[in-house]
Amino acid sequence: MFIQHMKQLQAYMLKHLSTSFHERARDRYLQRVWHHNEQLKEEISVLSAKLEEQNRDIQLKLTAKNLLINQQEAKIERLNRKCEEDLKRRV
Repeated sequence: MFIQHMKQLQAYMLKHLSTSFHERARDRYLQRVWHHNEQLKEEISVLSAKLEEQNRDIQLKLTAKNLLINQQEAKIERLNRKCEEDLKRRV
């Protein structure tokens, strides 16, 4: 009888230790996944900031180009009017 109880205790302990081992392994895996997720969140934050900065720079350059285009178009209009006036004077 005693031997039977010892075998039952041994089976219970093996099952319990096996379950604990799997739970610990699962916990370690989840900790690694969580840590990796936190690192990725930080990396995404940094990349988002860089992307926003690039977007601002591009918008500033685009505004500067549009201003330059408008100035050049105004200059072309002035030159066209001057050419027309010069042609009228000659004729």
